[in-house]
Order: sequence, then structure tokens, then C-alpha cells
Amino acid sequence: MEENEVYQMDCFDFLELMKKERREIDTIYFDSPYKQSTLYSTHYEVLDQILEEKMDIEIGDTAFNKNDALNNFERLFSMSTFIPHWVISMGHNVDSDKGIRGEELLSVVQKFKPAKLIFLEHNWTINNLAAKSGKKQGENVEYLIISE
Repeated sequence: MEENEVYQMDCFDFLELMKKERREIDTIYFDSPYKQSTLYSTHYEVLDQILEEKMDIEIGDTAFNKNDALNNFERLFSMSTFIPHWVISMGHNVDSDKGIRGEELLSVVQKFKPAKLIFLEHNWTINNLAAKSGKKQGENVEYLIISE
């Protein structure tokens, strides 16, 4: 049986801690909010309240949601070089500035590791968001970047 650990903390603080403790990590999975999309702290606030066992939670999670997201990804990846395998899940809306195009993020990743870009076939099925919002399925592109 494998032993696993879960951390609920800022990603930059987490990576700094792991490096300081000389922890061995085989694979890291990155799944940030899309640039200019819903903030995770707002969307999942109730979950954070349950995990923290208190109501007044403040989380500063705008690092990957604002226009400087690519710079913050570069910082994130530079801090992650001690981890051999990376999987990055991301997406963007082709008709707006929401998200980051796969080729853009791949070029940042490749500053640190060889990687490949894989586009995913997907359907929005949670609460049928596409039908409720009037968006077309093809307006959004989902992809993975996997280090080689």
C-alpha cells in the first residue's frame, strides 16, 4: 500500500516547504483556475470553511487568475524543477481572454522541462453548464501538458 499526503496551503509555500524538507515527490498535478475566470476561493468557499472548521476564511488565490498568470506559472514551474513528472490541466475560452492557450503555457513549461500538449475531447456535464449559460461546447478548449 502506498502512503499519500494531502496539503491545503498556498502552492508557492508548499513547494518551498517540500524543497526545504528535501521531500521526494514523484509527480505533481497542477490545476489552477483559468485566467479571468471564477476564483476558486469563492467557488469552493464552503469546502474551505468545512476544512478549516470556521466561517471567516480569506484566501488570496489570484496568482493564476489575473493578467500576470503566465509570470506566476513561470515562478511555479521554476520552484517545481525538483519534481520529475508534471501534469498540468488547463483550458481557455477561444472567444475571449479567459484562460491561457495551450501553446502559450507549453512554451513556459518547456523553459524547465521537455513536455507535450494534449487537447482533450470534453463535455460540460456538471449541471449542464453549457445549456444554462448559452455557451457552445466548442467555445472552450481543455488540454493537458505532460512533462516527458
